Amino acid sequence: MLRFDHNELPYNAPYNQYPAADLEQLGEVWGKIEHIPPQCIYWCGNGSEQAVDWCLRLFCRGKGQAAACTPSRSLYRRRAQANFVDFQEFPLKAEDGFKLDADSFLRKVSPAVRLLFICSPNNPTGTMADQAEVERILSVFSGMVVVDESYMNRTQMQTLLPLMNKFRNLILLRSFSHTWNAAALRMATLIAHPEVIDRIKIMGYAHPLSLPQIEVATRLVRNIGEVYRWNRSLVEERERMAAALRVLPSCVNVFPSAANFLFVEFQNSTAVCQYLRKQNIAVKPYGRYLRIGISLPDTNAALLAALRKGNL
Repeated sequence: MLRFDHNELPYNAPYNQYPAADLEQLGEVWGKIEHIPPQCIYWCGNGSEQAVDWCLRLFCRGKGQAAACTPSRSLYRRRAQANFVDFQEFPLKAEDGFKLDADSFLRKVSPAVRLLFICSPNNPTGTMADQAEVERILSVFSGMVVVDESYMNRTQMQTLLPLMNKFRNLILLRSFSHTWNAAALRMATLIAHPEVIDRIKIMGYAHPLSLPQIEVATRLVRNIGEVYRWNRSLVEERERMAAALRVLPSCVNVFPSAANFLFVEFQNSTAVCQYLRKQNIAVKPYGRYLRIGISLPDTNAALLAALRKGNL
């Protein structure tokens, strides 16, 4: 078809045209791998923050509150504040391994809460949300539940996608930043029933992804074997790092993790964080805990060597 209706210019192909067909192809290829039909996918070209933003705008802005368990991703609260949405937090208990407690949430949640964020694996703790606990919330909670699977590892997929066949108030969030090792792409997806996706599309962008994003993402998806190898290596390094950290004199606890990081408690985590910074090594502090990302073996070895040198 000769197109005179898209207001596109004839030079600098292929970047002179809107990438609708390319995005459709990516949706089909990625959806086939993830077992998700294209009509259940909405693409976000500015990462998880944009995905969270769309959910807050659609379900809360001007008509309800949002909530999340803590500690978890700070962007839930930050995007709620940007959208003038009141935000409620439900603390996870360290003594319970930071596990989600559905009954505790259902007892305490305000009737005004219309949207709940559950991060699984959770950032920063690395813990998975138990499917039975999420199912209990979905069956009782009258609002929408966004399960953020941004940190899911392709070699240890424990997705809650099967629950979507049973519950229409479930939304899943996936990210190319972690699962696909492509943080620079700034890509995420919202997965929901088609009627929810249709509502998001109404307020969303006509062309949510750029052609360069689509091109790189398509190459990654078609090269899924290499992505699996990356993630298997990361899991091996994570378990090796966890074992090495546990024997350090000042280490109190290394929590089990299903993500690309470890949540570690030291006798004085603040002092450990400050010492590492003096060694030009950065970790993420969370009160008496540190979140330590997993990198390449040589980089991980440098962190361990610094901790041992400091007798930490």
